[in-house]
Amino acid sequence: MNQFSRVILLAAIALSSALAEAKTFRATEVDSSKWAMLTSGQMTDIIIEFREGDELPVSFLAEGYLFSTTHTATSYIGIKKNFWLKFSEGSSTMLMSLDGNEFKPFNQVITGSLTAGAGNETNHGVANNIQINLKAFIKN
Repeated sequence: MNQFSRVILLAAIALSSALAEAKTFRATEVDSSKWAMLTSGQMTDIIIEFREGDELPVSFLAEGYLFSTTHTATSYIGIKKNFWLKFSEGSSTMLMSLDGNEFKPFNQVITGSLTAGAGNETNHGVANNIQINLKAFIKN
């Protein structure tokens, strides 16, 4: 194999590996249509970047036989540390990275809890709100 053929081969390998890399989006740029494409499997091999200081809107919805949301309100979560989530074609496992390079299964990086309760601070009678608390911590 001559020198020119080697250069072409190396360039082809580099180009194919670059094309195979996941596309990165900032979490603040992912709109509802991109989320719909992601959750339906139409968009694969992507990385979503969350940066310290970002504020992201969050809504709570409930539906079902016993209850449903009658009014929705938007709250905001603040991102305290940079992290990345990776979604790959053919994998149902969401990967997470704290440095943008090394990705591991989500449950190997983060632990936490979800709790719910009722609060009543005003009339000492029927609960005036339901509180949902999501806690997330980095695994040591």
